[in-house]
Amino acid sequence: MSGWFKTKDPFTLAYDVIWELLESSKEFKALCKEGNRIKFAGDDILPAKSKKQDADTPEVMLVPSGGVSKISITNKSAEFTRTFNLQIQSTNYNASKHIFPLEWVIIKIFGKAASNLGREYIVSALLGASTSEFGHLEGLKNKLGWSTAFDIEVRIVVDRLNDFQVT
Repeated sequence: MSGWFKTKDPFTLAYDVIWELLESSKEFKALCKEGNRIKFAGDDILPAKSKKQDADTPEVMLVPSGGVSKISITNKSAEFTRTFNLQIQSTNYNASKHIFPLEWVIIKIFGKAASNLGREYIVSALLGASTSEFGHLEGLKNKLGWSTAFDIEVRIVVDRLNDFQVT
């Protein structure tokens, strides 16, 4: 594990792993166009569209939320959980057109890969509770539609002796 986040912090790596999981699915990519996947990590300092159109949905955003919790430090390692919020918006009133298929593919993706991420430092990415509602959509002036949000908890473990070096 030594030096695994010399170029990125563990939170950015966890964020990237979630997007890698989602975008590794052909079903997910077919349901949500690349331009409608809003990423708040990377080079784009303003990733969200300021003026959205109906074609900009369904939109999927991954938002850091809830902060760091469940911190446990031993002589050898540090373990903690970082929470993210996966948000979906659709202007289509028919929930079975965008919202339900996206919810189902997200559940399948995380059900399959939750603890099998192939990453030594990212132990798990677990899908938590979701909320759904019909109403005015954020960023879409006077537009009604569906929104769903899933909590995702990512458990991270680092080598305290090697990865806690401060320079």
